[in-house]
Amino acid sequence: MDNLELNNVFGKPYVFKNKLKLYPIKLIKTPDFYDVVRCLLINKNREQNVEVIKMSYLKFLFELGKQDHNVFRMLDKLLRMVLHKEVGFKVDEKGKILLFADDVVITEKDFDEIKNIILKQNCIKLDEEILDPELEKKIQEAKEFMNRRNGKMAELEQKIIAYHCETGRPYEEIANYTIYQFNKGIERLNWIKEADAINTAKYSGFVDFGNANTPSWLSHIEDKDPNEDVLMEKESFDKMATDMGLAYK
Repeated sequence: MDNLELNNVFGKPYVFKNKLKLYPIKLIKTPDFYDVVRCLLINKNREQNVEVIKMSYLKFLFELGKQDHNVFRMLDKLLRMVLHKEVGFKVDEKGKILLFADDVVITEKDFDEIKNIILKQNCIKLDEEILDPELEKKIQEAKEFMNRRNGKMAELEQKIIAYHCETGRPYEEIANYTIYQFNKGIERLNWIKEADAINTAKYSGFVDFGNANTPSWLSHIEDKDPNEDVLMEKESFDKMATDMGLAYK
């Protein structure tokens, strides 16, 4: 576990290059954060434009901002939320963009690192992979299938209520958890519930798991490709439907 991961667990800011504190976002600030963090989630390589691909992400945002000033609004508010400081900028004689937070200078290269730290601090997975259009279509179809089959996942409000009911922690305390603490906590809580159910079935003798290992509360939870499960579920269901001569829409 590196310093960033440990800081994330305890909800502490990460000190970037021994000079700049990057604060994780608390749950109570989630709506404002999700509104502005969108500026970090644009896949600049999607158009496969060589000039755009060569740009730093900060340069890319400034080019977008010239066309849509809302990009500047989002970037400015996001940086104030994570730095707890006002941020200024200038363009140097070489055309490089520099950000300033008090006496700290943030270069374009620094910003690329800061962007990744912000996303990790707040449990946001960024997919910059350029997918084949046919695969993207399959992924979208699979997600729509899963939504129809399982219903929508619990909204944040419902997750907070569930966490409160299960743990007994007061809402005022939960509101001050960071997004990372809450998301990882509820993920582990769900894992524990599933592990208990599986082990109860195993030791009751009603289910034979053979030599397969069953999960424990402390088993490592892998970070998975978010598209992996939906594609496998959809493909398995399609095969079963075809074998049975059924049609599913």
